[in-house]
Amino acid sequence: MNAVPDAGAWRDRGHFREVLGLRVFVVDEGPRDAPVLLVLHGFPSCSFDFWRVLPALTQEFRVVIHDHPGFGLSDKPRDYSYSLLAQADVAEALWEQMGITHAHLLAHDYGTSIAAELFMRAQESARQTTLDRAILTNSGFFYAMARLRPGQHALRLPWLRPIASRLMNGAFYRYALAEVFARKDAQTAAELATLWELTRSNHGNIALGLASHYLEERRYIHTARWLRGLQVCNCKTALIWGDRDPVGIPAIAEKLAQEIPDAELHWLPGIGHYPMLEAADEFSALVTGFLS
Repeated sequence: MNAVPDAGAWRDRGHFREVLGLRVFVVDEGPRDAPVLLVLHGFPSCSFDFWRVLPALTQEFRVVIHDHPGFGLSDKPRDYSYSLLAQADVAEALWEQMGITHAHLLAHDYGTSIAAELFMRAQESARQTTLDRAILTNSGFFYAMARLRPGQHALRLPWLRPIASRLMNGAFYRYALAEVFARKDAQTAAELATLWELTRSNHGNIALGLASHYLEERRYIHTARWLRGLQVCNCKTALIWGDRDPVGIPAIAEKLAQEIPDAELHWLPGIGHYPMLEAADEFSALVTGFLS
């Protein structure tokens, strides 16, 4: 494995764009003439989640990953809605600004709900970016089935959220992430340290508290819409799932496979919530195989 980038090195691998009035951090690597792979990262991390798989994926694709507002190095305004609808707006506007008209999509965790919103929008109106194939990976997409961790419960409750956000520190953050890995030897202290540095920049702990409202959107507000988005998805879709995910349990993958027309389901045995970090080679091979 290559040396783990620190927060500064990761910043140097990307650039910033002004999107809908927000400064958004974007990593854009791989051949300019290759098929484009757009990536939507999960909660509570950022684009750095995919650092291990970039070398393999960029052999075949131009990979574009951005930090959602409120995450990583992107802006973290306190007056932003942090609705997943707003996050979908930013993604669409960014891709349009970059001139991306056709692409594949890879979405993890939090990003899978944004993907479902994009699927729904594709049915409602002409989109600037056409999605050819999509991959969804480890997610608590169905709120009632997901097994939320204590930190997620704390951030979800409005009366506890401000306290939990302000008390969040590096030790708690690293512990919370380590909990959802099945292979404890797959994570390194350096990776967790970089993730925390990127997360905490610009009062990121406060932004995570605000962004946690997405759980209520999954639970009540947009449940039917996003389920419908899966059902009307018009791009070939695969699920790549670590079968020992303690949050996005295997039953969620199985239900997604039932709801998405002709979806393929690929298991990564003995892998938890972050397959791109726990099983980078196997994950990359499945992604490349499906998209190519």
